Amino acid sequence: MSAAIDFAPYARYFNVSEFKDINEALTFKPIWLHEDTPFESNVWKVKDNNGSYLTFSFNILIAPNLSLIDVPDLLRTAKLSVFLYRQSNVGSGKSGCSAITMMKFLSVVCLTIRSLRRLNINYFSSMNGEVVKLMVDEMSVGEANNTTVTLSLSSVLESIKTSADSYTKKDGSLDVSKIASVVGVPARVLTTARSMTLSLLETFKVENGFYIKPETLKSMASREAANSELGQDVLRKKMDMIKAFFRILTLFQSIFPKEYVFESKAIYSLLPDSVKWSKKHATKKHKRTGDIPIKDFLLIMDRAIRWVVDYSSVLIKLRAEAADQFETFVEANPKSGEHYAAKQMRQWLYAKLKDFEGLPGAPYPIAGYKVDYNGSSSKFTDEEIMRVRESQGKKIKEIQHEMGISKSSIFRIRAQSLSTEINGISLNKAVHHFLPVACILVIYAFTARRKSEVQTLRTGCCWDTKEGPVIRMYSAKYYQEYQDFPTTRLVKKAVEILELITEPLRAKTGDNSILNIPSLSTDEKSDLIGGKYINEFAKFIGLADESVSSWEFSEHQFRRLFAIMYFYRYEKGDLATLSWHLRHTDFNTTMVYLTDEDFQLVMREVSMQFAKDVASEPDEYSGLMKDELIALSDSIEAQPSKRVDKLLKNAGANAGFALSIVPDGMCFGMTPKLFERSMCLMDGALQLSSATVGSCFGCKNLLGCQSSITVSAIDEIIDPFNSPMLRAAEEFVDEYQ
Repeated sequence: MSAAIDFAPYARYFNVSEFKDINEALTFKPIWLHEDTPFESNVWKVKDNNGSYLTFSFNILIAPNLSLIDVPDLLRTAKLSVFLYRQSNVGSGKSGCSAITMMKFLSVVCLTIRSLRRLNINYFSSMNGEVVKLMVDEMSVGEANNTTVTLSLSSVLESIKTSADSYTKKDGSLDVSKIASVVGVPARVLTTARSMTLSLLETFKVENGFYIKPETLKSMASREAANSELGQDVLRKKMDMIKAFFRILTLFQSIFPKEYVFESKAIYSLLPDSVKWSKKHATKKHKRTGDIPIKDFLLIMDRAIRWVVDYSSVLIKLRAEAADQFETFVEANPKSGEHYAAKQMRQWLYAKLKDFEGLPGAPYPIAGYKVDYNGSSSKFTDEEIMRVRESQGKKIKEIQHEMGISKSSIFRIRAQSLSTEINGISLNKAVHHFLPVACILVIYAFTARRKSEVQTLRTGCCWDTKEGPVIRMYSAKYYQEYQDFPTTRLVKKAVEILELITEPLRAKTGDNSILNIPSLSTDEKSDLIGGKYINEFAKFIGLADESVSSWEFSEHQFRRLFAIMYFYRYEKGDLATLSWHLRHTDFNTTMVYLTDEDFQLVMREVSMQFAKDVASEPDEYSGLMKDELIALSDSIEAQPSKRVDKLLKNAGANAGFALSIVPDGMCFGMTPKLFERSMCLMDGALQLSSATVGSCFGCKNLLGCQSSITVSAIDEIIDPFNSPMLRAAEEFVDEYQ
C-alpha cells in the first residue's frame, strides 16, 4: 500500500518529528506503530505519548451485518485518515495526538460512515449540501436515540421473538452483540444509558424472560422517560473530528480511492462551527466539577496522610507475615485447607493490630485475610461464647460438664465466636485497596496532577535531589510528554509505598507500573485512582453514606484547591509559578481556578474554622477584638465575596462583623463601624492584599496571636524547599518566629 502512494506533494503537512527522517515519514513507518504491526493489519498496536501501547481494531460495524473490513477501499480510506489525523498537522491540530484520541477519531469516522449509509450514501463522491445537512442533524441526536436505529432495533426484536434461543447466551442472557450486528451499530450504542435503544432492550428482556439484573429491574419501575443527554463538550469534540476527517479527505485527495473523495471541495465548508453547533444542540447543560464539602475533604486528607505516615509500614510488614501464617494454618489442617485457615486468620489478625484500636481512621479491626467479614447471627449468649473461648486446651467432655451444653454446640461456638465479636475489613482490602487509595489521595493533593497523569506513575519515578524530592509524571493535556515536578517528602513516601505494594505483581508480569495492584486471592489489576474506591475509603473513615453519595470524586477538586491554597494563603505565591506547576499554557486558564467563587468560599470556611479555634482557646490571643470574637464565635459563617459586599452595603453601620485573615492574625477592618480605625486605610480602601508579617501590629482591628503560628511537624514529613507553596509556608513561620 505504501509503495503505491506518493506523499511528496504533501510533505509540508507532516509532523516529521515522529519519524527518523522525512523519507520514513512518507513511507508509513511512524515510530508510534509497533514494530510487529504492519500498516496493512486490521488490528493496530499504537504507542502512546506516555510510552504505553493501545490496541484497537478496524473490525467495526458500518451497516447491518457489514463491517469496515468487508469494504477494502473504505477500510483503506479509514486507515489513511487515522494515520493522517495523528501524523499530519491538519488532523489533530498539534504534533501527535494520543493513541486513545486516535481510537476515538476512528470511532467518529465509522459513525460518519454509518450515518451516511442510513441516508443511502455509500460513496462520499455522491455527497451534496442536503446530505451534509441531514448527516449533521443526525449527529445532534446521537445514534442511541436515532429514529432509524430505534425502528430497526424494534423490528429485529419483534422478529426474534419466535427464535429467541438463537439470541440467547449460555448464561441465559440476551446476546446484545448479535442483535447489534443485525441492526448495524456497535453493541455499546444499544446500551447507552437512558436511551431509547436501552429502554427497548430492557423491556424486551422482561417481557420474554431473559435474565436482567435485579437493580436494573428495580430502577426501570421508577425511571423517567428515556432521554440520554448529550453534553456540549461531547458534541463539540465529535464535530471537531468530523471536520478533521472531511478536511483530510479534501486536502489529500490524490491518495484516497476516488469513490471516497468529495467532488466539490466546498463540502468541508458546509459543516457548522463546532462551538456554536454544540451549544445549540446540547441537552445536558455544562456543569463544573462539584466540590467535596470542605469538612469532608479535610477529614479524608487527614486520614489518608495517617495511613501513609502511621499505618503503612505495619500493614506491609503484616502482609508478609500473614502470608506465611496462612500457609502454616493450611498445612496444619490439610483436609479443611483454606476454609480452616481463613477462620484461624481472623483471630490471628485481630490480635496483631490491637495497637491500632481507637486511632483515627485506623485499619482496625481486621476481620479477615482475603475477604471482608460482617459476622453472622448466633443463638449463643456472649457469656457462653466467652467461656468456650477461654476453655481452649481443655477436653470437650470437660467443657460439656462445666457448661452443660452439647458437643456440637461447643464446635459451633468455636466456629462462630470470632465472627460474632469481630466485623470489619480484610487485610486484602486494607493493604491492596485502602492503602493505595490513601497514597493516591496524597499524590493528587500535593502534586495537583490529573488522573491520566497519575496513571503513568512507574517505579523509580520519584527521587531525591539536593533541592529536595522530584517526581516524574506525564503532562497530558498540553505538553504530552514526561516532565519533572518538585514535590514533597510525603509524596515520595506515598510513591515508595505503592512500589512496595505492587512489587509481587510486578515481579511476575515485568510491568513497571506502580498502580497495578495485586490481591491476596488473585493477580488482579484494580483501577484504584477513580471515585469508586475513594468513596469506599471515605465511608470507612467515618463519613456518612448520604454525605459521600452527595458528591462525585474528581481530580480537579484537588487541582482547584491546590491553586486556591497556593495563591491566596501563602504570601510568596505568584501566578506564574502556579501556572507553571499546573502546566497551563496561559494565565487565563489558571485565573479560572483563582476566581472560582465556590473555592474562594472554601478558603473563607477554613478561615472561619480558624476563627472558631481562636475563640475556643482565648488565652492564646490578644487585642481589642478578643472578647468580641469569643462572644460571636458561634455565629461566624463564611459568605461569598459578592454577598459580603452586598450585605455590608445594605446594612451599613448596622452590619455584623466582617473578618479577614492576614499574616499577623485576623482583621476586622471590613466591619463598617470599625473601618475608619484601620491602620492600612488609604484612599478610602483597606490594603489587605498588601499585608505582610508584622505590618498589622498595633492596628486596633487586629486580633493577634500570643504564641507563634506553627506548621505542625512540617519537617518530620515534608521538605518545604521542594515546592514554592510549602517553601512559602516555612519561610512564613521562620520570619514570624
